[in-house]
Amino acid sequence: MNRLSKRQLREQLRRQTESYLSRGGEIKTVSPGQSGLTDFSAGRSHSELFVAAPRQPRTYLNEAVAALQQRKLSAKSSKPAKPTTRPRKKIIYDDFGEPLREVWVEE
Repeated sequence: MNRLSKRQLREQLRRQTESYLSRGGEIKTVSPGQSGLTDFSAGRSHSELFVAAPRQPRTYLNEAVAALQQRKLSAKSSKPAKPTTRPRKKIIYDDFGEPLREVWVEE
């Protein structure tokens, strides 16, 4: 498929527009904010045309969030604090200060 360049597309569009106008076609301008929707005869608004389901009441979660936070805080305070000691590497030296080996020690 041969793709046209932007210049070729512009030229093709210009020719088609001139052909349309020469056959008696008319180009109408539309003011900004005007809608192309014409189905307002039943008194429906724009939003009613696009909404499929009726609006449902909102569920407020303030109480649920407060209960979760309270549970979280009580769970933290009831557990004793666990010390965060990790094993560390200790180097064993000989009598002359040369390293012999490494051992892991928990303090």
